[in-house]
Amino acid sequence: MCFAALLMKLNRAPLILLIVAALLGGVVYLKEQTAPSPNTSPNTSPITSEAQSLFGFQEADVRSLGLKTSERSLSFVKNAASTPATWQMTLPNNAPANDASVAYLLNAIASAKSAPPLTVPTAKQAEFGLDAPLAIVDLILKDGKNHRLILGKPDFNRTSLYAQIDPQIDSQSSADLKIFLVSLDFENAVNRPFSEWQRTTVPTPKAPKP
Repeated sequence: MCFAALLMKLNRAPLILLIVAALLGGVVYLKEQTAPSPNTSPNTSPITSEAQSLFGFQEADVRSLGLKTSERSLSFVKNAASTPATWQMTLPNNAPANDASVAYLLNAIASAKSAPPLTVPTAKQAEFGLDAPLAIVDLILKDGKNHRLILGKPDFNRTSLYAQIDPQIDSQSSADLKIFLVSLDFENAVNRPFSEWQRTTVPTPKAPKP
């Protein structure tokens, strides 16, 4: 009897191990099926996937451009009657503008994207360079709407600039600020020598004397 009982125990052991292995395998399978995909997990999504356009207009929609930096103030209007349309500088000089420089800035604005903004107290605007902005850009569109872009200082690793988009508060308000991160390319777009904003006129060659 002892031998028969021992034999039954030995035959039962592999069966128990087999059942335990099957249960463990089932648990692993269920976890793999219910685990979130890396492509859909909100914790692994890159910031670029959340980026959204800052303005809802096209470059061609802009009719007037104002640019103010620490060095100068510039104003431009589009001459829509010309083909192709050209830009005219109205401040500080009344002269043909360098269309390429104006187009570079407008394209940067129209295509600008950013992740959702940071919300900070107005008292901290100096930490983002918004108390003395790198530049203030004012736009008027063909439908009469106005837009403003205020560029602050670069972020800590100089990959983006802090910016305000169409701020709705004044200097006396205690409301919070919404701070966006925009491309560092704006730094080059607004910091140009004055000569690059005005079109260079090529002198007409004099006719040879007879």
